[in-house]
Amino acid sequence: MKPRIESLEALSFRLKVPLAELERLAESPRVRELGLSLEYDGTDLVLGGLLSDCALRFRPIGTEAMLSEINVARDEAGLFYEQVLLALAARFRGDLHLKVVWSDSERNTHGAWAEVKISRGVAEGGPPAYAPTTVTSGSAGAEQVEAAEPESEPTTTPEEQEIQQLLDKARASWDEYQRLKAGR
Repeated sequence: MKPRIESLEALSFRLKVPLAELERLAESPRVRELGLSLEYDGTDLVLGGLLSDCALRFRPIGTEAMLSEINVARDEAGLFYEQVLLALAARFRGDLHLKVVWSDSERNTHGAWAEVKISRGVAEGGPPAYAPTTVTSGSAGAEQVEAAEPESEPTTTPEEQEIQQLLDKARASWDEYQRLKAGR
């Protein structure tokens, strides 16, 4: 059984996404696979779904949307966390400071939780916030997470490829961190 995120506490965050990009993301195959949709709740936009306890709330400001709330709980294999929250932070150079509680105690680097700091889209202090376990080479030539991107799906958009490349670099950094940590 893959570890899941039991809960996530957002200590601070800053993320601004163009509305058009947010709408495009909501229609992407990956987001649809997660059972998510983008809907208005009053004046706010909520990217979430009925099948998960995960959602991001955005406040539209002109042609952009400012992240105003993060809810992540019982996120199986950290898919929402990785493929939505971290992908948006990487793509749009956001800042996140999070306390993540994993079901796998080895991922909880601070006792019962793991601290995640992302500044301008890049993880601070070495290890990425999430490291997928199964990686294969996709049709676009970049490494892709098997569970998130089966080979039978159509090719990804340039934005999705860029996000995946950033996540792949994060995976390589995580592997290096684990190797160095084991060598102590």
